[in-house]
Amino acid sequence: MVIVDRKLGRVLPYRVVFFPTAEEVRGTIAGLTLGSMARLISFGGPDSPITRKILMHEVTATSCVDLSQDREKLFHSMHASTRNKIGKAERLGSRVMIRRNHESAVDEFLEIYAGTAAVKADKVLPVSRPVLERYARCSDIFVAYLDGKCVCGHVNLRDEQRGRERLLFSASRRFEDKEMARLAGILNCYLHWHEMLMYKEQGFRVYDLGGIALGENPDAVGIDRFKAGFGGRTVVEHSYLCAGSPLLGRTLLRIFGTRHNR
Repeated sequence: MVIVDRKLGRVLPYRVVFFPTAEEVRGTIAGLTLGSMARLISFGGPDSPITRKILMHEVTATSCVDLSQDREKLFHSMHASTRNKIGKAERLGSRVMIRRNHESAVDEFLEIYAGTAAVKADKVLPVSRPVLERYARCSDIFVAYLDGKCVCGHVNLRDEQRGRERLLFSASRRFEDKEMARLAGILNCYLHWHEMLMYKEQGFRVYDLGGIALGENPDAVGIDRFKAGFGGRTVVEHSYLCAGSPLLGRTLLRIFGTRHNR
């Protein structure tokens, strides 16, 4: 389980909990004080707690790759098009470089993300330096470069306790022009493959590619297809937005827009 605490409006306690068990869900909800809220993300248990403190319950889905497979099986479980892109990136040789948590990672990721957000502002979560700093202790920032230019990047949540990684934020320069879109697609696949191997070596068991829409959002069809290309299985999960005081919580929901707030 990963817990990230923050303050809404710099005053009200707001806790985000990733990968809690059923028992941890119940404990978190029971421990909410009148002026506090919590968002429980990716609870995979079959039993939904019944309490008036739950303001919203969403059934979501994600795509998870089993890192316990050996490297060859992991690679060949991917779609052919994904493997081909990884091969193209490898043939670029020393022109490609990948950095993890480099001193320039935050600035470079935000630079790339700004380009993505400019095109898809209403479809991506806002990401800023404070957001990345909030997750710094439990995340990795990977950036892939071509000829020294940052092309794509990922922010990955780490849960060492559960042996699970989850993609939080992703960005690339694919909207700049047609050629950059092609190169970004190649490097983005390669970056995921690089991360899989690194997390596998570190003993992680699950590589979580983040949310998929399962056809419910026409705008996400391409993203779902891209994530499916890595050969993972679809995992249906549950997320809850909770408040110690339901009345106050609904007011805060309107003020701060905490529906998907991380």
